[in-house]
Amino acid sequence: MSSATTPTKTPCAICAYPASKRCAGCQQVSYCSKEHQKDGWFKHKKLCKIYQQQNPPSPDTYCGLCGATSNLTKTECCNHAICDDNHKYQPFTYSNISCSRNHHRYTLCSYHFRESHDPNVKWQDCKKCEESFRNKEDYVGKGTSSFNFKHDIWANPPTFEGSKCITCGKGIKMGSEPHSYAPGGGLCCVGCMMVGRP
Repeated sequence: MSSATTPTKTPCAICAYPASKRCAGCQQVSYCSKEHQKDGWFKHKKLCKIYQQQNPPSPDTYCGLCGATSNLTKTECCNHAICDDNHKYQPFTYSNISCSRNHHRYTLCSYHFRESHDPNVKWQDCKKCEESFRNKEDYVGKGTSSFNFKHDIWANPPTFEGSKCITCGKGIKMGSEPHSYAPGGGLCCVGCMMVGRP
């Protein structure tokens, strides 16, 4: 699980911030830090081996998010093979163990489909999708995270200004750090959320 320097600023697969590192094995996935590469390794390790093969198997034979080859189903939104694993998620844990749930809840691909946006417009180009998000970082994150399929790479995602806590001004990476929306709008970091709690 080593990394190579990325020549261009592609988005990190975990947080959507500019990535300077790329998986040294497959050269297919980018990260902004060793920490995020380590966070993504559990799901990426099987895919990494698949991506390195001279003659990789058909994408219909493995989950495009983790590389598993059994208990597969198809996504409703894009008809890609994915783990049939919704049962693995335990409510209120916010775990990302379920490939199926992650793609369904945390991608623009699925959002575009669930909201019945124009099926003739790709989610990458859908203005309705873009206008639906109050935070551009959240929007870009849902289009570039590791919960998306390699086949749906967003070639030129929009840039965004990093989010900050409205109370203390600390930077918040929405795709990887705990936060909440403040009552009047804006984001609150975990430290400020805890202030005043017993």
